[in-house]
Amino acid sequence: MNRDAPRWQWSVTALAKAIREKQVSSQEGVGAHLERIAKVNGTVNALTVILEESAMAEARAADERLAAGHE
Repeated sequence: MNRDAPRWQWSVTALAKAIREKQVSSQEGVGAHLERIAKVNGTVNALTVILEESAMAEARAADERLAAGHE
C-alpha cells in the first residue's frame, strides 16, 4: 500500500490495519470516502442514497471503542 495515496484508494485491509494501529481514525477513513463520493457521484451516479451522518456516527463510535481498548 502506498501511504501517500489518498485514503479512499487504500485497500480495506490496509485501512483496517492503520485504524487498529491508530495511524488513522475511523472518522478519517470514512470521511475520505465520503469526500470522494461527493466529488465523483454527480458524474458516475453510482449511489442514490448517501448516509453521511450515520456513517460518521458509526465511525465516531468505532473510534471510541478502539480508544477504550476494544477491537
